Amino acid sequence: EFFQTDRDNMRAIFFKNGHFETDLSLWGNPPVPGNNRARTGMDKLDAIIEIGPAIRYYFRQNDTQDSLYLKGAIRTAFSVGWESSPEVHFQGLHGSIQLVLKDSIFFGDRKMKFRLSSGIHFANEKFNSYFYDVEPDDVIPGRDIYTTGEGYSGFSISGSISRKLYPWLTFGCYGKWDNSSGAAYDDSPLATTENNYTIGTMLIFTLLKSETMTSRYPQ
Repeated sequence: EFFQTDRDNMRAIFFKNGHFETDLSLWGNPPVPGNNRARTGMDKLDAIIEIGPAIRYYFRQNDTQDSLYLKGAIRTAFSVGWESSPEVHFQGLHGSIQLVLKDSIFFGDRKMKFRLSSGIHFANEKFNSYFYDVEPDDVIPGRDIYTTGEGYSGFSISGSISRKLYPWLTFGCYGKWDNSSGAAYDDSPLATTENNYTIGTMLIFTLLKSETMTSRYPQ
């Protein structure tokens, strides 16, 4: 009743009714090496781990397979690294508002799943500074001192399609477009492009499955 998992994520549910649901939101960024071209001569950036509350509003209730919902989340960010010992530091606040569509009847095949989401992102000054500030010691020709602000951090659209090949094996493909035009850090010398694209494929192996499946909103 408290911990649930589906094809989107694993979550801890604190409150739910026919339309609203609250849970924990998790996010992360991999470390950025010091040999990154835009950051030549600068320190590497540790990985970022984010955790915080989220709320979902479902436009249709009592539907676990096909749904349209709005999700808002605000997360506390920490950098996590290792030198001679573990190093964890607070790096600000990061959040998002997303519209998500999940559908398994679009293709007329219940073995096929479709997911589409779009959203905007925002962050406070400390979070943006971690990635995009240029300190006086890091100034070189073409990379001037820079201090970013807080606010809008970009827009994204992502989608995925998956099909169950066997009860234990699912194949899928996905894509994502991130756009940072107009973001608070848009004019940072470390922001070298306004558009980023990601595409990929995946194989999902189902190792275990509950004997008893539950609906999102049990009667």
